[in-house]
Amino acid sequence: MLKLHVIYGLIIWQISCLTYNATAKEEMTYRLGVLLPREYSKIQLAVQLAVDMINANEIDTIKLNSTKLSVSFHTADLYSQFDNFQKACAVMKEEVIAIIGPMLSDATIGAQIACSKLHMPQIAPTASDAALAFNSNYDYLIRMSPVTTIESYAIAAFVEHYGWTKLAILTSNTNYGMNALLKFREIASKKMWKILANEQFKMNKDGKVLNIKSNLQRIKNSGARIILLNCLTPQALTVFMEARKMNMMDGGWCWIVTDTIASESSHLSSDLNGLIGLKYQSNHGKLYQAVSARYLHRHNEIIEPLYLTYFDSVLAVAYGIQRLQQQGTQVKGEKLDCNEINYTAWKEGYRFFQSIIKASGPSAMSSINFTADGGPGNVGFDIVNLHGRTWVPVGTWTSQQKLSLDVNRIYFLDGVNHLADSNSFVRGKNLSTTIIADAPYVMIDDDYAVTGRIYKGYMIDLMDEISRNLNFSYHLRLVGDGHYGHKYRTNDGTIHWTGIVGELIDGATEIAAVPLSITPERQEVIDFTVPFINHGLTILTLAKQNQGTSLFQAFSPLKVEVWISILILLVLVATVTTCMNRWSPFDYYGKAVDKVQRLQHHKQFQNKLQREYHIHQLEKDFELESFSFKNNLWYTLASFLSQGADRTPRSVSARLITAIWWFASVIITATYTANLTAFLTVSSLQTPINSLQDLIKNPAISYGVLANSSVDSFFLQTKISPYQDIKHDMKNVRTQQEGIDRALFSTAVQQYAYIGGETALHYAKNKHCNLTTTSSFMEDSLCLALPKGSPYRKEISLQVLKLRQSGFLDKLAAKWQGRKCKAVAGSSSHDPIRFESLAGVFYMVLLTIGCSFAVLLTEWIIAAIRDTQYRYTKTTTFKDAIKRRFQNIFSDLSSNIPCKAEIYEYETRQ
Repeated sequence: MLKLHVIYGLIIWQISCLTYNATAKEEMTYRLGVLLPREYSKIQLAVQLAVDMINANEIDTIKLNSTKLSVSFHTADLYSQFDNFQKACAVMKEEVIAIIGPMLSDATIGAQIACSKLHMPQIAPTASDAALAFNSNYDYLIRMSPVTTIESYAIAAFVEHYGWTKLAILTSNTNYGMNALLKFREIASKKMWKILANEQFKMNKDGKVLNIKSNLQRIKNSGARIILLNCLTPQALTVFMEARKMNMMDGGWCWIVTDTIASESSHLSSDLNGLIGLKYQSNHGKLYQAVSARYLHRHNEIIEPLYLTYFDSVLAVAYGIQRLQQQGTQVKGEKLDCNEINYTAWKEGYRFFQSIIKASGPSAMSSINFTADGGPGNVGFDIVNLHGRTWVPVGTWTSQQKLSLDVNRIYFLDGVNHLADSNSFVRGKNLSTTIIADAPYVMIDDDYAVTGRIYKGYMIDLMDEISRNLNFSYHLRLVGDGHYGHKYRTNDGTIHWTGIVGELIDGATEIAAVPLSITPERQEVIDFTVPFINHGLTILTLAKQNQGTSLFQAFSPLKVEVWISILILLVLVATVTTCMNRWSPFDYYGKAVDKVQRLQHHKQFQNKLQREYHIHQLEKDFELESFSFKNNLWYTLASFLSQGADRTPRSVSARLITAIWWFASVIITATYTANLTAFLTVSSLQTPINSLQDLIKNPAISYGVLANSSVDSFFLQTKISPYQDIKHDMKNVRTQQEGIDRALFSTAVQQYAYIGGETALHYAKNKHCNLTTTSSFMEDSLCLALPKGSPYRKEISLQVLKLRQSGFLDKLAAKWQGRKCKAVAGSSSHDPIRFESLAGVFYMVLLTIGCSFAVLLTEWIIAAIRDTQYRYTKTTTFKDAIKRRFQNIFSDLSSNIPCKAEIYEYETRQ
């Protein structure tokens, strides 16, 4: 019985062989279906070349005898699963034995749903989603490229080699784009790397990139310098073009692209020189030279690696057919219909699928070799660097040997060899910094010769600290027009900005170190750091006078030095008047001395003289003492107080000083009286200002803000009371200092209140003690400003936050608030009279004293001439007369009243 079965089997095998040989002699054609994306029409050229070379037996390792291949191309949407499902169903109606394509993982899944249902082998040249490898529903899928998890390991190894720990990821919003780097994000998380930005850009149904600028802006703002890009080449070109406009394609940036982009170079321009890419390792297989030569000859261009993947996909199918032929079997395509309810799967499908994945052979790229799950057997990636327009291999990565790099051949954008990640955009830079002179933020440094710096102030100290901590330098420049910045419209309707905001927009400066308020209009055109000061508005006015708080308010009209000068002058005038009385021969005292002298020299008139002396003693003794020093001091004070006196001097010299003293007294007294009146009445005319409502209630007080400032804009736009109630009556100022000065020099008739930021106005109040401020209202924040999209914003903002937490900003504010003024209870809008105001009066009195002595000298000369003419004097010459006058002065200094001593001596002798 067993022998019969063996004999029967041999007969059947012999019949099959005879049948195959007979069929083999006949020419058979196997049809392949290819799903092409519209965007990659040149794939058709590579596929057709593969078919032609196989049919012409130009590939030594593939001999299909009389079997030929044909291809049916179908264009399908690059991203749509449903469209690729439908196109796959359409292809299978044409009795194909395998489907090649589509390109992306999403589209591949759509086609695989149809292929696995009807047992149709599907070759995916580039699909690399990890789900394709681990989903049991995709039983008839063969992948030419490794899954993205493998590529993620290669990218992570490259990033780790350079020590980068901060990156950004930019992908298309397709499943391929978003899922390809999932494994990398998982690796980054385990390694404690920071993904500073994870952006997915949108596309329309035609694959056109939408609003990529906003994605790039967020990446730039995040501070990332290393960007991983995963999308298709057409989208990548759009991304690069916009990134170059935003200065993200120059030195200091690194773009790492995935296999899909790195597999092409014909579309990449030379200005992308320095890109880093990862490309599925091909090593230029045994057939590369022949294939590339044929393609160049046929199409006059170099074949792209992406197209070679499709070329090799055709070879994989051919190797599967050849393996069946070697086994003495064959397959026959059937017309399959996905839409039938009772559909029939291809009976030969599984056997042919197994034949393909078990086949192997050389190819244009790496050799054909598959794993049991349908993935490539040789897994590795080339690290490539775009030099000019050519991808140059600079390293490799394999799962066994890990990463190997030729660092000497690697350079990044703009030829940079070494690149830091996002640790700092600003480190080592010298930033152009615009300032505006506005105390206490920026002021001229009067100690320039010592410090070597032109400016000082809050903003200077703040920039010094930030630059020191972030390791950059800066140079200062004053804003051109002196304004913070406001928006205006030209005649042609174009909107422009003035001041600092305009310079930031125009790129004239890199950072504005000014106390700039955030407004919606400014936020649209420039960037702000976090606030370094939070404050409100306040009203600056003259301090209200409080007369009842000082016991010495009556002395306030004159400065202390004026009172002291008056006292000194009073004593001086009294002293000079005394001297004139004693030394002038024509005054009371001087006449008495002369008379005694004459009595002593004329003894023959003793009886007569005795009688005259007694008369003199009775009548003149009181006059003799009228101008002693103590009486003169009282006399001078009485004259100063306009009280009159009992006697007046007789001599011209004494009368001259007395007259001028009276005149000076009148001036000083009138000045004192007028200023005292002002001091006592001005406060009653002042109205205290404690709020905006007080300004509204008092029309006598003018008020305003800084013109074209954020405060001005707020008052003009607000509809909230009481702010809207005052906006129409404001008298604005051009600079903040002008507003402070107008408040400082207000008078009872022209009073002014300035509304501004409390930080600057508190500084003004502390500097000028007769100014005061109200409680704050309408909170505001002051920030540093940078151009829109500045890469420095995040770092500087973070530094400002650190300075705030450390208390540095509080210390800085305290330092630049200025000294605290003492109580201003006795203050007034009228300053006390200073010495300089009355200096002319004092100088006039002093000059008159000098003139009095000159007159005294004249009196001496007259008296001396007279003495030489009297017969009863012993003086015969003018010289002796003058000499005798001097002797009398010295004698007078040694005795209080020498003439009385002489008279007393005369009485004794009698």
